Order: sequence, then C-alpha cells, then structure tokens
Amino acid sequence: MDYCPEELAGYIEQGMIDDWLGVVSSGKEATVHLAAKGDGLLAVKVFKERNERSFRNRADYHMAMMPLHAREARAMANRSGFGKAVAEGLWCQREAETLGILSAAGADVPRVVAHGCRSIVMEYFGTAESGASRLSDIRNRLPDAPGCFAAVLRNLGVFLEAGIVHGDLSPYNILYHGGRPVIIDFPQAVLIAASSGAESLFERDVSTVCEYFRRQGVATDAGRVAHQLWSGHALRRTLRRRTTEGTGEGP
Repeated sequence: MDYCPEELAGYIEQGMIDDWLGVVSSGKEATVHLAAKGDGLLAVKVFKERNERSFRNRADYHMAMMPLHAREARAMANRSGFGKAVAEGLWCQREAETLGILSAAGADVPRVVAHGCRSIVMEYFGTAESGASRLSDIRNRLPDAPGCFAAVLRNLGVFLEAGIVHGDLSPYNILYHGGRPVIIDFPQAVLIAASSGAESLFERDVSTVCEYFRRQGVATDAGRVAHQLWSGHALRRTLRRRTTEGTGEGP
C-alpha cells in the first residue's frame, strides 16, 4: 500500500483529521487517502516523490504558479538539494492555492482544509465505502449528459475569469457527484498572465472534454466552444482594463 504515515500522523496531531480510513485511489502523481473528521469525511492527497511523477519533465507547463524568491529560483535552476525541496513543495502549494482561488470564485472544485509540504487535506466526495466516480469510469450514458457538459463549460468559464487554465483536463479528473461535475487535480494549472502557452492548453482541455461528451451523445464543436469561451474572457478583460484606466485606479 502506498502510504505516507508522516503526513497523516501530522494532521492527526494537529487535529485536522481524527483517523485514517484507507486509500481511495493511487495514481501516477499522488495517492488519495480517506480520513475521518468528526461525523464527516475528508480526502488527503499525498503527492509522490518528484522522480516518480509522470509529468515531471513536461516543458509545456509554466512552473511559476506563484512568485519565487531569487534564492529559491537559483536553487531550482541549479538542482541543489534545497532546490529539489522547493520543487517538491511547489507542486503541492500551487494546487492548494489554485483550489482556493477557484473555490472562492464559485467553481465546482474541492474545498481545501489544510496543506503541508506535499499533501492537501480537502473536501471529499462520496461515501465511506466508495468515492465519487470519475467520468472515465462511467461506462453507460450519464443521466443528464447535456446538463453535465454545460456545467463543465461553466466551470471552464469560471477558471478563465480567475485567470487560470487547468492544463490537463480530461474525464479522468472530473468527478460525477450528486448529478454534477466536480473538477480535481490542478498541480499543472497555469496562470494565463504568466504563460504564453495558456491558450493552447485551454484549447486542448476543451477538445478533450468535447470528445468525451460527443461519445455521450452531446453534439458539440470543440473549436467553436474554445473560441467562444476564450474570446469572451479576452473581451471582458479588455473592458475591465479600459474601465480601470478610465477611473484612474491603476492596472
């Protein structure tokens, strides 16, 4: 069993969780554990070591989700021991920060309770016996595929308004819970303002989502959907900038 007793024991000592109940899932990048807290349940996502992750060398992702101090940036570039520690924490921190931003913006994402060096305690979707299904696990037709598709697109719009692109969206990281989608797994998310490849990544996210829902019987055009969402976001951003400039409130 892929288990991280140090992380989980620390959360128990801090009172963040009361008990460990087992493993929900184990993937290439992280293991998700189920924990009890009072009468409720929480998920604890523990990232694997950097050299175990399948996305560690992906050059098309902008790593600087949050600003780094000069010392940290130099250490990462030099691949020193400290730099490797910074890189380890960066994946976890960027996902926790992204989830916090998107949750506050009204997106259907897990609410973060706490996070450590390479783990996140967050809202859990499912029961003690079984977690919520991923769209990739649903072999039959969704009860309301058009409605679910519309909800996913709404979330993509919320992401854009928050200045974020998921960067790796697929049926494998969209849960289906209570008749609605919940989007997870954001360590590879990018800030639109900081990444020249954000639009390309967004188009890929939309294409992957549209392909899944086409198989669910939903008629959709990925290129048109991506263009409408992205251009709408760009237009609103331009209008906000002009309004701000007109009031003299700064950038």
